[in-house]
Amino acid sequence: MLLPANKLEQALHQAAIDDKHVEAFYALLMESRVFILGKPAEEVKSADFVLTDDDELLINHWESEEDKSPVIPFFTSLQTLQKTIPEDEPYLEVPSEALFRMTLGVPMVLNPNTEYGMEFAPEDVVSLLGSGNVNNQGDLLDGEDDEIGDFDPDGIYLDILEKSPEQLISKLTSVLGDYPQVETGYLAMIHEPSVNEEPHLLVGIKGHGDLDETIQLIANRITEADNDSDYEVFDFITVSEDDPDISDFLEEHVEPFYTTTSTQIH
Repeated sequence: MLLPANKLEQALHQAAIDDKHVEAFYALLMESRVFILGKPAEEVKSADFVLTDDDELLINHWESEEDKSPVIPFFTSLQTLQKTIPEDEPYLEVPSEALFRMTLGVPMVLNPNTEYGMEFAPEDVVSLLGSGNVNNQGDLLDGEDDEIGDFDPDGIYLDILEKSPEQLISKLTSVLGDYPQVETGYLAMIHEPSVNEEPHLLVGIKGHGDLDETIQLIANRITEADNDSDYEVFDFITVSEDDPDISDFLEEHVEPFYTTTSTQIH
């Protein structure tokens, strides 16, 4: 099971555990951006295009297991989408409210085939758009064997970066190249709510030998001016068997921005 990747997923897990948190989850959902399977109807030049009222999207529909009627899957994070959809399918990040308005009348399912999810009937979406609440409060989908995992406020939450900080990657790539003991570099998001309310940028370094001193030298060469990411604070970690949970996440779910053989990957 992947840990919650962002505040929306944390709120979803809390709502699954305690109905008192369901209304807060709905409110946060309406303010958040979610991920869908699909693409613009017309080719766009930039991956960071801004959706307008005139734009048409081709949104993937699935079939309901009960009656084969169309349903639209959507996801609380890129991590959850990629866990559910192993194939390299195109996806879009869109505001939840805009998604609900453009798909009115079609049933939707949040985080399908995962331990935490929720179904939205058309009338639920109408109610949510109108009042910030829905008719099926508490109707969260259970996982296998009706077991729901506990949200751990002392946990560590990881996610793939939604936007690559190109300037920072360029500087890190240049710096890592000065240290032959470094083999691979990763970037991700890490959040420890018990330590800090805001998530940090995680820089994972994999290599050979004792990397503690090397990482300190690398960190000292990265200035505030180099940082074009969405995060003010960096956490550096050695990717190794000594920290298997975070290391496994980076190696299995994150494309490295630096390797000794290919130098830079986007």
